[in-house]
Amino acid sequence: MAIVRFPKQFTAVKKLSEKDVPFEQFNEKEKEYFGKLNNNEVISYADAFKAIFELALQQLGKKYDFDFDFKKYNNLSCTEFVYFCIKSLEGFHGLKPKEKKYLCLIRQ
Repeated sequence: MAIVRFPKQFTAVKKLSEKDVPFEQFNEKEKEYFGKLNNNEVISYADAFKAIFELALQQLGKKYDFDFDFKKYNNLSCTEFVYFCIKSLEGFHGLKPKEKKYLCLIRQ
């Protein structure tokens, strides 16, 4: 379960490289936000929410990902869904999947 509280506006606390995020999987709006934040511009939550909501709606009908594979987004688990929708902002607000070991299994 995740509760994500966003600020009224997003600002970058550090610069990021395209290698730090799944940039190749960003849509045009996500690339725009990533560029703006890297240029120390401010993005309002209201603007960011429109893009997040659009991404969320585009995921309707996808199958559930029982493998929890955060590298492919053709199927999504609940956690992957949240991450997928905010992936262009994640490097700036610190939400990122972490590897965990459970009974000799490694999952992100």
